[in-house]
Amino acid sequence: MLRFKLEKHLSFFRIPNLMFIIVVISSFVYVVDAIFLVQNGRFFLRSMLNFNKILILNGQYWRALTFIFLPFNGNIVMVGLEAYFLHFLGTSLEVSIGEVRFTTFYITGIILNIIVGFLTGFADVRFLNMTLFFAFSSVNPNRKMLLFYFIPLNTIWIGAINLVYFAFHIAVALMRQDYKIILAIVVSIVNFIIFFGTNFFKDVFYNLKILQENSKRMYRNGSYWNN
Repeated sequence: MLRFKLEKHLSFFRIPNLMFIIVVISSFVYVVDAIFLVQNGRFFLRSMLNFNKILILNGQYWRALTFIFLPFNGNIVMVGLEAYFLHFLGTSLEVSIGEVRFTTFYITGIILNIIVGFLTGFADVRFLNMTLFFAFSSVNPNRKMLLFYFIPLNTIWIGAINLVYFAFHIAVALMRQDYKIILAIVVSIVNFIIFFGTNFFKDVFYNLKILQENSKRMYRNGSYWNN
């Protein structure tokens, strides 16, 4: 399998606490830029770290990698939630599947997004990070999590909600003919399938089918008693 070949050849990239490192650096970038924005009215570190194909080809080679440390665009609450979930999902996956497999999974996703960046001029790990929900749901389908901190759901349903998020972005990108976003989503999903297969998607559709059948059964029972 391709996954095993990648793990064999990229095993030297084993990085313990990978997501913790990324979260800490991203948080540092957010804090520095927040201070700089207040004082100077513009971002500083983001402009130095973002992916820019032209600048990379003109010698600013670090941009081909440092874009992975760009924080989520939002207020401090949203950034804090993103940091928490990335750290939680990343460390949980490291324990579940091992540091080598997780590091290889994430680095392969970065490489694919870099390739997309050179093809389209756009590179972003946002969708790669979102596939961590798929991976976590695939490994722990029956584990319960609190959606919005008070709605208990099996992780398979949280993964399903994340799948809707992807479908929404694909639909919007198609309407806008923004094919670079579609390509970024596609390579992130392909990367997930390489390392975790398609069982997650099968489980989602199976659970949706069961939910639909149960809803129909409840409706028929309700109709019977109403009569």
